[in-house]
Amino acid sequence: NTNYLTLIMRSFPICTIIILFFVVCSCSKEKSFEQKVQNPGDSTGTPATGLLVRAVGKRGGAQDSTIYTFTYDSNKKIKTIFTTTVGLVDEQYSESETRYYRNSSGMLDRYVRAESVRFNNRVDYDDSIVYKLHYNGTHYIYSTREIPNFPDPPVKDSIVYSYDNKDRISTVVVWRKDELNGNQLFELQKTVYTYDTKNNIAEMSITFKDHIDTDDPPQVLTFTYGNKFSALDLGIDGGALEGFISYGFSSPSNLLGMDNPDIPQRISYSYEFDNNSKPVKAVETDLLTNEKINISYYYQ
Repeated sequence: NTNYLTLIMRSFPICTIIILFFVVCSCSKEKSFEQKVQNPGDSTGTPATGLLVRAVGKRGGAQDSTIYTFTYDSNKKIKTIFTTTVGLVDEQYSESETRYYRNSSGMLDRYVRAESVRFNNRVDYDDSIVYKLHYNGTHYIYSTREIPNFPDPPVKDSIVYSYDNKDRISTVVVWRKDELNGNQLFELQKTVYTYDTKNNIAEMSITFKDHIDTDDPPQVLTFTYGNKFSALDLGIDGGALEGFISYGFSSPSNLLGMDNPDIPQRISYSYEFDNNSKPVKAVETDLLTNEKINISYYYQ
């Protein structure tokens, strides 16, 4: 339905869109953040019966770490996600916040993602992206995405959704205007989701285009899961509306592995669980490099 499509003024790098959800480029080290990582202030020693409020990932010690902080509204729906990453490489530091705005029925009206990236205490990237969603009483049918492109006008995309016979989001298509080919609309991105019997996303096929004449094959990511709970199931709020997902935070079951042969990348997860089958600790292992990230989960 072309009346749903917002025409844009110019293109925007695909690589920027790919990293927007949770995958944050880190920038300059800050002492206060290191102290927070070393002393998170919560405990994983109690049963994880509540909502996930923090996840801390450490690679090579507290000076190379990521903290995810989650807040919720009175209906226990996600309200904000704040991510801070500190790395030793080039004195990297970054932070990202996603803030969700809902209507009186609890459905998303819009959400805003702000990112700041610094290298050696110099701001390298500082922007915000606005998503406005349209709900027809049953489904989100489309959304608009506005990306700053200073000093030029912002880039505007339209994102159209379709669903399977179980009302699960099955296809996400991002439309953009191609300035190089008569301003024709083209599919900047198309994501197709396949689910397992427990409603976890088992496969995600993503096709990207730079312009209307691009003809690249899709990237196909596959996921495997265990028989216990994930630390957090954000559902479609966890990136599915954008055509991506946040590994480990977007499924009912605990993620065991992810395989992306296009990069290539193969990741496995092992866990410690509490008596309620919720994870309190995990080890993420890159099976190609053997690099490990130790993750702790905090609930309240």
